[in-house]
Amino acid sequence: MTNVNTTLKQLVRGAGILFLCTFLLYFTRFFYRLITSRYLGPEQYGLLSLGIMVLNIVGLLSVLGLHQGVIKYISHYNGKNDEPRVKGTILLSTKISLFISIISSTLLILFSKQIAINLFHNAAFRPVLIIFSLTVPFFSVHKILSKSFLAFKKPEYNLVSLLSREVTTLIILSIVILFSGNILHISLVTLISTIFALIISLLLMEKYVFTVTKKSIKPIYEYKKILGFSIPLFLSVVFIEIMGWADTFFLNFLRTSVEVGIYNVILPLAASLGVFSVAFSNMFFPIISELHTKKLLNEIKHTYMIAAKWIFLLTLPPALLFLFFPKIIISNLFGHEYIMGSSALVIIVIGYIISISMGPAFAILKTFNKVKFMFYINSIAAVLNVILNVILIPKFSIIGAAAATAFALIFRDIIFVLKARQSIKFKYKYKYYAKYILSGLISLIIVSLITRYLNITSIIGLIIILLCYGLTYLSLILVLHGIGKEDVMILLEIEKKLGINLGPIKNVILKFI
Repeated sequence: MTNVNTTLKQLVRGAGILFLCTFLLYFTRFFYRLITSRYLGPEQYGLLSLGIMVLNIVGLLSVLGLHQGVIKYISHYNGKNDEPRVKGTILLSTKISLFISIISSTLLILFSKQIAINLFHNAAFRPVLIIFSLTVPFFSVHKILSKSFLAFKKPEYNLVSLLSREVTTLIILSIVILFSGNILHISLVTLISTIFALIISLLLMEKYVFTVTKKSIKPIYEYKKILGFSIPLFLSVVFIEIMGWADTFFLNFLRTSVEVGIYNVILPLAASLGVFSVAFSNMFFPIISELHTKKLLNEIKHTYMIAAKWIFLLTLPPALLFLFFPKIIISNLFGHEYIMGSSALVIIVIGYIISISMGPAFAILKTFNKVKFMFYINSIAAVLNVILNVILIPKFSIIGAAAATAFALIFRDIIFVLKARQSIKFKYKYKYYAKYILSGLISLIIVSLITRYLNITSIIGLIIILLCYGLTYLSLILVLHGIGKEDVMILLEIEKKLGINLGPIKNVILKFI
């Protein structure tokens, strides 16, 4: 039990930092979308979204899955104090990504006119495409370095690295808008902020994490092992990205850039539900990779069940708000011109909450080297998503795109969970899930009745209502005995990390266990 407790403490510490990181990243990116979507309008914001799509897809192709390889093999070699192979992993991944990204960027620029006109049917997209193409090499190397921080179990540096890009983006964006800049100026913001973030990452890695330039360490390059792991994952992730961006592409190809703009407001809003899942999953993978090396399978199983339960507990409240109040949320955040996306938001949220509730099964599959299986399932899900997009978008527009994504997500993650359970015989604690759902629904009903009765419309009033919603949810979970002994241990670890006394809270919780 001591080993299990130690593992959970690592998970809590890492997940806490990563949650902070993920939340701050979500907040800054959300604020970026909020500002740009309102400033540019649906049509121009649609073109900007296409540029971001190109950056993410080509950046992913350039990284070649090595950002996943560095997490596994840096964790593995660092656990054995094998510095030459740690250094070799970092240098190998960085050099390959940089080489491919430069070639990709050059080709995009050379053929930018043909791509803009023939593929995206919009000549105005060409200058936007060129700017985002120049960003690709910096974006790719930064991705490798940010994942390396996680492999070294230094999520705080990952936080600094990623936030440096997002905060810089918001600062420069504010200046651009202040001087009435256009979509090209806003596109340049991404290029400048990515270069700045890369410089910060290089400095952090060299000074505080691992000295790559240290000549006394001769790098050992495990080409076959690292590429053998990364490339199948790369192919899998390519299909994941296809699922993520197929909607945007086909909406532009089969409909209009206006619908692209609206869809790219609601899709990230629904995807924000993954903030807790990403936080736990990013720290979960390097921890269980190390546990797998030590053959501590029981710890992996126990840690997975706890992580899955906490992810669902924390994700459910915002999901219920999106499901029951989509029009209010969209209109107040982005404006009435985006409100036609409300039905699509509900559909995508259903897909995300079902997917997230299953836990980070993909991390189990990566740990047990089931990467080829992941590739097959991801490819099937992506093809399914494309087929559904082609069938549904012409008739149902953004609702069809949302349905395609939701169905593909659910299909993929059900298969992943079934396969993961063959390696680790974990069981979900269904009674806790039922208590969370009941607590969430009752809380929502209570808060809805209060809101209607008092007719609260001010921002401060809404914030108070949201706080009441959260407190009611947590109170009902306690009353229904939705907290276990391992949750108290996690609370103690939080108390230790924050350096505060949670005595009264602990006493209340202990009475309901």
